[in-house]
Amino acid sequence: MKLETERLILRLWQENDLLSFIELSNDPELNNFSTGRFENMTEEKARAFLQENSQQYIKKRIGRFGVFLKGQADPIGTCGLFEMSEVPFKGQLAIGYRFAGGYWGRGFARESAAEMLRYGLKELEIKEIMALIDPHNSRSVRVAEKLNLSLTGDVIYKGKLCQRWTKTL
Repeated sequence: MKLETERLILRLWQENDLLSFIELSNDPELNNFSTGRFENMTEEKARAFLQENSQQYIKKRIGRFGVFLKGQADPIGTCGLFEMSEVPFKGQLAIGYRFAGGYWGRGFARESAAEMLRYGLKELEIKEIMALIDPHNSRSVRVAEKLNLSLTGDVIYKGKLCQRWTKTL
């Protein structure tokens, strides 16, 4: 399964992406605003994640996708829909995206997230998709604004203050 935009291909992470996934996950610059899911990624954790991600796609047609520039083999980031597993958001669908620093400010987060929202809302007919964003992450806040997500309030998630943004069908 893959999704395409003008400049990007979004596809499920595969076994041959393992080292790139680990490198992207362990980038300290990307973990500044992370809730910890991808910090200290080892090969064992990455394999388990890829397996879990694949199963989530098989069961629900959602998951985290690698984001690739058309014509390039190495990923520049990740974007996807996933089911939240922690209270108070257990069972809710969320969108998340992360890009290597060299690709910030070029519209890739907005472009990939717009396609992922389209896929979730139109193809999967999901009624609501949320995003939890650190309010200090001005780039992600701007992406949410450009995608016309609605700010629904501040929440504490894994001990961190986050803004909850939503997009509804």
